[in-house]
Amino acid sequence: MPCLVALSACTEPTSLRLHATWSGITVDQLAFQLTSDGLAIHPLIIRPEVPAGPLSSGAELLVLVDDSLGGKAAHVMATALSGGLTVGADGVDVTPSLHLETRADVRFDGGSEPTLAISPSTPTVAAGGTLQLGAILTDPSSGAHDVTPTGLWMSSTPTVATVAAGGLLTTHGAGKSEITVAASGFSATTTVTVTPVVPLATLQITPSSPTVTVGGSLQLKAVLTDQTGNRDVTATAVWTSTPGTVATVAPGGLLSAHGAGATQVGATASGVSATTTVTVSPTAAKQLTSVDCTPTDMTFPKNSGSTEQLTITGHYSDGSTAPLTSSASFVTDDAMVASVSSSGLVTTGKKGDARITGSVLGMSGVCNVHVQ
Repeated sequence: MPCLVALSACTEPTSLRLHATWSGITVDQLAFQLTSDGLAIHPLIIRPEVPAGPLSSGAELLVLVDDSLGGKAAHVMATALSGGLTVGADGVDVTPSLHLETRADVRFDGGSEPTLAISPSTPTVAAGGTLQLGAILTDPSSGAHDVTPTGLWMSSTPTVATVAAGGLLTTHGAGKSEITVAASGFSATTTVTVTPVVPLATLQITPSSPTVTVGGSLQLKAVLTDQTGNRDVTATAVWTSTPGTVATVAPGGLLSAHGAGATQVGATASGVSATTTVTVSPTAAKQLTSVDCTPTDMTFPKNSGSTEQLTITGHYSDGSTAPLTSSASFVTDDAMVASVSSSGLVTTGKKGDARITGSVLGMSGVCNVHVQ
């Protein structure tokens, strides 16, 4: 059986079995092999408050040695029988009646510490969106456990993102926020990046819902609005018109009206489409708006019996003109100075001035005759 005193008389090293706890995780079967030249080490213990946190490469373990060494040097080696933990310390000087602490390097080889992780890791979400986060606790001895529903979720920047019980993330504004979950004595953190909302692209046809007369034409325009601003895409847009018997649209947006009715005009650019309704109205009957008499002013010698043919021209609502002399009626205000026939032929007489009027459909034009 193991010796506890006078190790020089023993043929085997002394073993002391301990029960140790790190960060809430119990490690059993941690044995210390104690050797010293003729010395007994009794007992050897680990202070329960250290180390704090998961064991990792470069961590320190405090070992408390009893005063029974008698002030001489001892060689202390502690090895975990499971979990891959190795602790070593050499040349520990202890003084009788004093409890001394020595530091030993810790090497963690086996990865036996449970881990908590958030998924997805470092996600990126647009502002105004949601994302379901997950929390998985992985224990080498019992496997993976979903602790998403029971974990305590927190966000460092609620103006950027908040996270509800159960791990549902809701984003609010552009930026970054640290998301933390705590479960079963462990915690994990990830960074969520929230990007600004990108506005949807829109296309607009102008003028909107226009009316065109049969035979007329109209230049349409297509404007694309996206995150870069407004762009005129009239020249590059694909134009359509249904039905084409009412109106057609050529590349570049020029609409030509063919028949009375309504047609749906569409434009597509950069994958975005827009439509507008074009109404084609029948050609309106032109209306006579005015008439004029030419020549407007005429001068003749007296008693010459000179003649001049008058002309009556009509002006219409569509901007056109037409000769109306044959349809006009003529009168003179002084036949002794100048007479006028029914066809508009003027004959001069005595000296004086005469005013001749030509009328069509209630509209009149005037010619002035001067006889000298």
